[in-house]
Amino acid sequence: MLQTSIEAIKKRGKASRGQKTILDSLIPSLEYLEKQKSKIEESLIIKGMIKKAFESAESTKNLESQIGRAKWFRDRSVGVMDPGAYTGYLIIKTIGEYII
Repeated sequence: MLQTSIEAIKKRGKASRGQKTILDSLIPSLEYLEKQKSKIEESLIIKGMIKKAFESAESTKNLESQIGRAKWFRDRSVGVMDPGAYTGYLIIKTIGEYII
């Protein structure tokens, strides 16, 4: 489901990782899941995904907006967490907590 969502967002928004978008929290979460899925207990993997999504969203503070309306505010976007990346974290967190 996460992989399909990422591909749809890339196609629709013509965005990629590192452009200060929701993808900056979803892609690292998926990568974490793929690395961990056979190693540890499911609930620990989900908690790790939630943590990775937050850390990734937080890291967008260092990026400059490049996509959509946010690119109008490139200079002012540095130092501010991307709302889309934070939304991605909230999605991962909500679904993950429900599964746990």
